[in-house]
Amino acid sequence: MPALRPPSLLAGGFFVAKNPYEVTEMDQVRIFDGHRVVCEHVRQEDGQRKRCTLPGHEKQPRWHKAGAPRPPSPEEQRLRASCPVMAAMVDALQKRHGGRATRRLMRLHRLWLDYPQEPLRSALAVALEHRLFDLDRIETLVLRHVAGDFFRLPTPELQEGLLERNDTPKGDDTPKEDDTPKGDHEDT
Repeated sequence: MPALRPPSLLAGGFFVAKNPYEVTEMDQVRIFDGHRVVCEHVRQEDGQRKRCTLPGHEKQPRWHKAGAPRPPSPEEQRLRASCPVMAAMVDALQKRHGGRATRRLMRLHRLWLDYPQEPLRSALAVALEHRLFDLDRIETLVLRHVAGDFFRLPTPELQEGLLERNDTPKGDDTPKEDDTPKGDHEDT
C-alpha cells in the first residue's frame, strides 16, 4: 500500500481511482476515505441493476426531484441579506446566467468580502442601472470609488502633478560635448 493517503475503495474487490485492493468480505460494501470508513451497507445481489440508497442519504442535494429549484447556497443567502441592491444583483445574475450563475455568485461574494460596503453598493447600483453584469467591470467601478481611500492608488490629479514635476529639469545632469573622455580613441 502507498505511504500516502489511499484512495476511496469499495469492499469485495471493487476499486475507485485505478487502485485495486483485495478485500475478502463479499457480503458488505464499505467505502473508505483514507483509513476511515465513510459508509458501510449490505451488498445487493449481482445483476439487479438498481440503485440502492441508504435511508439517511436520500435528502442530499443530488437526489432532489428534477425541475425543483435548488436551495440557495450560504453565500447567496449572505448576499441577499446584506442589502437590497446586492439582492437585486443576485437576482439579475441568476436571471441572466440561469443555472450556471454559481461561479459568478461566488465572485460577487468575494467582492463583498474584499471591498468596503458603500463603494460596492454604489457600483452595483450603477451596474444595475446600465444592465452591466460583467463582474470584472463592476470591480473596476468599485476600485474607482475607493481609489484614494482604501488603496494608495494615484488619482488623476496626483498623476498630473507627478507629470508636471517630471517635466521640470532637475539640474544640469545632461552630458555635454566637452565632458567626453579624450585620448583613449583616435579618429582614423
